[in-house]
Amino acid sequence: MRKLVKVSMLMLGSFLIVQNAAAISKSEENRLVKVCEAIQSNSRLQLSKTLKNTRLSHQAIMKGLVCNGDDPISFALKNGAVKNAKYLAHRSGQDMTDSQLVLLAKVTQEQAKRKG
Repeated sequence: MRKLVKVSMLMLGSFLIVQNAAAISKSEENRLVKVCEAIQSNSRLQLSKTLKNTRLSHQAIMKGLVCNGDDPISFALKNGAVKNAKYLAHRSGQDMTDSQLVLLAKVTQEQAKRKG
C-alpha cells in the first residue's frame, strides 16, 4: 500500500511539473523570443542589453533556453552569429561541443568565401 501511495505521489508530482513547464505566460514567451533574436543578431552589445533587460543570466539561458529546437550556441552558429556563439560559450563557462565546433568551422568558411 505504501508503495502505491509513493508511486502515485511521484506520478502526480511529475505531472504537475510537466504541466507547469508547458504553461508559460505570453509575456515570458516574448522575453525569451527577444533573447533568441538578440542571439541571432551577432551583436554582443544587443545580446548583453537584452539579457540585462530580461533579467536573465548567461548561465540560465545556456541551461534552459531553446531557440528553434537548438541550444543557444548551436542556434547562433546556424544563423551565422559566430561572435555571439563564442561570447555565450565564454560567458557561460562552457566549452563548445564537437558538433558545435564543426558547425563553427563551416560557418567561418562560408563567411570567408563571401568576403573574398
